[in-house]
Amino acid sequence: MALSAIVVSEFHLRQNINTLPLANFTLLPFNHDDAVAAADLNFKHYQKQGRDRVAVKDDFKLLGQAKARGFGFLITDDEETLFSICEDLRKRGELKTRAIKLQMGFSKSHFDPMGQHDFDSTLNEPAAGYLSDPAGE
Repeated sequence: MALSAIVVSEFHLRQNINTLPLANFTLLPFNHDDAVAAADLNFKHYQKQGRDRVAVKDDFKLLGQAKARGFGFLITDDEETLFSICEDLRKRGELKTRAIKLQMGFSKSHFDPMGQHDFDSTLNEPAAGYLSDPAGE
């Protein structure tokens, strides 16, 4: 899993970065291609919606990085800005990356283009009410 240097900076402001299992991540520097992709996404439209300019710029750097590197998914705990902007750009066809809310936990449905939940797990659940006798016996 990739960990952007931009996220390292934001995370370390609130919590020591060494509390994360850094050996499980590939550190991702922010480079020229990432910067161009971020600028092409044009954050100014989203800045005008009353959002913090610095936060929006950092979010667009992350989105540009995801676009430039062809990442299919981005995990975030920022539902109000990064998640909503990512999903809006994806729906508008400007970005292919899908945002996943960290608060929702893991689900295979995040990785299904249609959001299909795991059907196999429901096959082993009891069919409540389906097999009961309609007469109540």
